[in-house]
Amino acid sequence: MKIGLGQPVEKEDYYHREDIVDEITELLKGGDNILIASPRRTGKTSILKHIENSPPDNFEPVYMYVGHIDTEEKYFEQLFKAVVASGSFSKREQKLIKGWNWAKHCFDDITINVGGTGIDFNTKARNIYTETFIDLVRNSKLDKKLLLLVDEFPITVSKIIEKEGAHNATMFLEVNRRLRIDSTISSKVQVVYTGSIGLRHVVKGINASDTINDLIKVEVTPLSLPDARELAKLLLKGRENTIEDIVLDYMLETKI
Repeated sequence: MKIGLGQPVEKEDYYHREDIVDEITELLKGGDNILIASPRRTGKTSILKHIENSPPDNFEPVYMYVGHIDTEEKYFEQLFKAVVASGSFSKREQKLIKGWNWAKHCFDDITINVGGTGIDFNTKARNIYTETFIDLVRNSKLDKKLLLLVDEFPITVSKIIEKEGAHNATMFLEVNRRLRIDSTISSKVQVVYTGSIGLRHVVKGINASDTINDLIKVEVTPLSLPDARELAKLLLKGRENTIEDIVLDYMLETKI
């Protein structure tokens, strides 16, 4: 196991947080949508990557980092492309997707002037990603349930507030809630969000707390002493310098 500083770890370098992953798995099996909440560098993204690599049965995971996104259109464009790239849709549905992409490409460079007013189809085409994604999922037949693993969702909400204002941010949150509570869509899609800033704090600031009241919060708690001891030994394994158990326990109990 390698020591990772500041970057998510995966596979053999990931220390399995069995208690947290088991809690998430049980909630997903019960049909819940989840918000993983904790400060920075506590392992949220590593847990998401673990779920991506070892998903619960009958789930197709789609991981997406969204901390750079600042509009609803960009969010759903990235989500649409990530889900399509996962290969979850049938050949027929993929043909429809290809046809939609072809039509969008044709419109991208067209500007029609009506009465001296320019209608930029490039902008209009981008704006339909939201409804296209929703319609695609609603009308698709999926072998497995899509599990959207959305990393740093609260940052996206904050950036939309900053760029487009509280109203647009609330509409964005409403669309995401619509995805989660629509009976047809929710039978095909579940979501796990993470955030190093508090989503509840962000939405409370724009009076939109009701847009996330369906999410179940899972906290990434500190390691127990036995788990911390085991992780330390794994990290030190094979290295020249070793630490006696009594010294290791002293460090973990009093210095960290």
